[in-house]
Amino acid sequence: MKYDHRDLPIQQKSGVTIGMSMTEKQGGSDVRLNTTTASPIESHRQGPGCSYSLRGHKWFTSAPMSDAFLTLAKVAGSEALSCFIVPRWLPDGSRNEGFRVMRLKDKLADRANASSEVEYEGAWAQMIGGEGLGVKTIIEMVQSTRLDCTLGSAAGARRALQQQCIIVKADIRVGPHRAAPDEEPAGGPVVEAEAHTMLAFHMASAFDKWHNEGSEADRDVFRIGVSVSKYFVTKRLPALTYECLEVFGGNGFVEDFPMSRLFRHSPLNSIWEGSGNVIALDVLRGSKQLPMLWKDILLCEGADSGLDQYLKVLERDIQKLLKMNPLEAQRHARNLVDRLAMAMEASALIRFGDSKVAESFIDILLCEGADAGLDQYLKALERDVQKLLNMNLLEAQRHARNLVDRLAMAMEA
Repeated sequence: MKYDHRDLPIQQKSGVTIGMSMTEKQGGSDVRLNTTTASPIESHRQGPGCSYSLRGHKWFTSAPMSDAFLTLAKVAGSEALSCFIVPRWLPDGSRNEGFRVMRLKDKLADRANASSEVEYEGAWAQMIGGEGLGVKTIIEMVQSTRLDCTLGSAAGARRALQQQCIIVKADIRVGPHRAAPDEEPAGGPVVEAEAHTMLAFHMASAFDKWHNEGSEADRDVFRIGVSVSKYFVTKRLPALTYECLEVFGGNGFVEDFPMSRLFRHSPLNSIWEGSGNVIALDVLRGSKQLPMLWKDILLCEGADSGLDQYLKVLERDIQKLLKMNPLEAQRHARNLVDRLAMAMEASALIRFGDSKVAESFIDILLCEGADAGLDQYLKALERDVQKLLNMNLLEAQRHARNLVDRLAMAMEA
């Protein structure tokens, strides 16, 4: 199938694009508060495949140039959401006049992929899935697009890193404050971008095995793992992009160079398909699948003693959280998902990545000061400061940024 940009009925096109239309003003990410209603066009024909008339609004409709849209609405008399597909053209070849684009969003970035506000004024739609099963029906699509967001942000990290490499190689004035990528501290953009890539492709592999081989184990790993991955990889991209932007100096802050556009675009995937709090709560709700994800993470067990200790502490804290009441558990959800994601990345690097990159990731991002009290953290930091002071100048430069980060955290504590 190829992309067909023509505005024609679906049956006349060589390829179609399907957009999403779920969010409403009053509910935001909580689609349970949606108020759009669906009334059967023929009272004696209701349910999947039958025709309905939709009335309501959607605050965010992605890709309004699409040929059809998946949307959520409540059938009259029901509080449960059902899923519908709203085509731009009707089966008889006429326009779906009840689907009205009110305006395009004036977005921070990604303007080429428009977002819009839509009104349904008797829009023709067909139910898919089953009455009251809207969230269950659409969640498979959401999981797929969460994988898209993870892959996109991993690609964004590599794109930003590529720009950093180009400017470093081209700039003969590079000094210690603009270390070349292979001279970055081990916790820098190079290692982080590689970790994001390994995790994204591990989730893509689980998705393929689930759909192509019917693997139930990979299904469970993917369902909760893709939420953890999407949360972490997309959320880390803005910080990583800024690190690469900084190498440009002042040039990184002007529109003549690519980094300003990449930086504006970098937060987008963390907002699409569930922002941080939404996904952290999703992980809590899907905690029954955590044992399978944990089993997958532990496939790296024994490769590194520091990582083994990290996993031991993390497993203990997961068990504590699962025993908490829901309100208390929500307070700890983001921290748990952060640490789960780092464990997933470390495991993926050990199993599929470069051993030196994996070692650097574990040493810097997991083991130094992780889960220790402040006294232990300061003791480890003091030890590493003394090590750095005894290094030669070039070697010390490679570790300088990491040391300053940790010193600042100690000062804040």
